[in-house]
This record gives sequence, C-alpha cells and structure tokens, in this order.
Amino acid sequence: MEEIAFYGSVVIGMIFMSTGWSNFKKLEEHTGIIMAYKILPSRMASVFAKVDVWFQLLVSVLLLLGLFRQAALGIVTVLLLLYATAISVNMWRGRREISCGCGGVMGDHHLSWSLVVRNVLLAFVSGWLITVPVSLGCLDAVLAGAEWSEVLSIQVLQLHLVALLTLMTCTTAMKLYEVWRRMDEMNKGMLEMVRRG
Repeated sequence: MEEIAFYGSVVIGMIFMSTGWSNFKKLEEHTGIIMAYKILPSRMASVFAKVDVWFQLLVSVLLLLGLFRQAALGIVTVLLLLYATAISVNMWRGRREISCGCGGVMGDHHLSWSLVVRNVLLAFVSGWLITVPVSLGCLDAVLAGAEWSEVLSIQVLQLHLVALLTLMTCTTAMKLYEVWRRMDEMNKGMLEMVRRG
C-alpha cells in the first residue's frame, strides 16, 4: 500500500509541477483566464492567479520531496475542489467557451462537466493519500529519524520513472484524442458542405 500511495503522491506532484510551471510562464494569460471565470472581482482574481501558481509549484515540490506530504496533499485537495466549483459555476451559467486554465500535462480545454469529474476524482485520490502513511522516498521520514538508506532506494527511482511514464502516456493519449476529434469535426463539416453543394 505504501508504494501505491508514494506513486500517487508523485503523480499528483508531477501534475501540479507541470501545471504550475506552465501557468508561471504564462502568468498574464493565466490571470486573464481566472478573470474570465467572473467569480472574483478583477483585483482579487489577479491576486488569486498569482497565489494559485505559487501554491501549485509549492505543493508539487513538497510532494516530490516527500516533505510535509500530508499538508501538501491537503492543499492539493482544496485547490482541486475550488477548481471543480469554479468550473461548475460557469457551466451552470452556460459559459463553456472559457479555457480551463489547467495547462501543463493536463492541457487547456473548454469548460466541461468531464473536467469537474476529473478534478473531483483527483481530489478524492488526494484526500485518500493523506490517510496513508508513507516513509518511502519522503524527507519527512528522515526528519523523524529514519536512515537515508531506509528512505531512498532503487524502488523510489523506479516509482518516479513509472509515474513519469504514466503522465507521458496519458498526455499522448489526450493529444491523440484531440487530433481525432478535430479530424472528425472536419469530416462532418466537409460532408455537410457536400450535401449542401
């Protein structure tokens, strides 16, 4: 169970690192997306966008190092539920054309209920991970008195690589699906033109 929990924490850490770095590089665009949600006043939306990016980067580093792991997972859970709520509010308002602002390996998509489900599922996983104690690959264990050799092993490297490969596979699958969807839309458009003309 510890290996699965460690793997899950690393995957979530990598997701948030990718998203945080992407949003940091495009901070103005990210701020614009947060403003487009029209939930917070402009000034608060601008502050939230910056704080959001820094929290994404902070929790990713903490999760990848295994430092203050439970607190980092708690923050991740809250952030994911906030994102799901913001998307839901705009979906109920009929505002689906907005970019989700996810970035990184999660990609940028128009708002949809599937994004709400994805964020809620990730929040559930993150919340569950809080309950599973992990010492494998965690600096928390070293700070608690464990030997480095007990915490770091070839298994830690293997699990990091498996997590990276998992994200790369998911990202590739999402990109291929997007290409297929666009080609399908083009084909339908061309068939419609042929029928009319």
